[in-house]
Amino acid sequence: MKALAFIDNGSDTTLLIKRFAVNHNITSRPSSLTINTVNGTKVMSADQANVTLLSLNNGERVEVTEALTIADLPMRAVEPIGELATRWAHLRNVCFKKYEPPEVDLLIGCDVLEAHWVMDQRPGGRKEPYAAHTMFGWTLFGRPHATNRFVETFGSNFGYALLVDLFGRNSGLRTKEQTALETQDLQSPGKETVSLENIHQSYEFRLI
Repeated sequence: MKALAFIDNGSDTTLLIKRFAVNHNITSRPSSLTINTVNGTKVMSADQANVTLLSLNNGERVEVTEALTIADLPMRAVEPIGELATRWAHLRNVCFKKYEPPEVDLLIGCDVLEAHWVMDQRPGGRKEPYAAHTMFGWTLFGRPHATNRFVETFGSNFGYALLVDLFGRNSGLRTKEQTALETQDLQSPGKETVSLENIHQSYEFRLI
């Protein structure tokens, strides 16, 4: 079972598309989600489950104890950037993987700190894009095209997640806490505050 995953250092919560969870029979516990934005406050339904991420680059496993399912994620995968990156000499030996389709199914937030560790990097000159390598692959930051508007591009922090095991740990725990979720749509940036509760079953994903 594959899912397109996105590593987002602007979110402190890991999110999973509800449609993906339902289509692949991922069991989760119902909970509520309150979102506060500059446009107002709304309450929506959400589910929660434990997931384990497995890196195919180095075999490391990372447990996510509070993965929250939501209706949609406010971003789409950017176009493949491998050819684009070759415009800069310091990026020509960096391998950026291609991915299909552009819809993002899984967002890995800063609650999975290990996913954001920088193992290697390729800095360029001032105002030039740079690449950072995490346990899940290479990420490109910078302007994808010559423009007056700065757009932060996340290239290879998109990866495919594969469900490989179901532990079925039913903890029965009920927790309630406030979590700040900062997700950014390239067209509609903004901050959101999320309230969530409940921890349920555990799944394991492989990020390719």
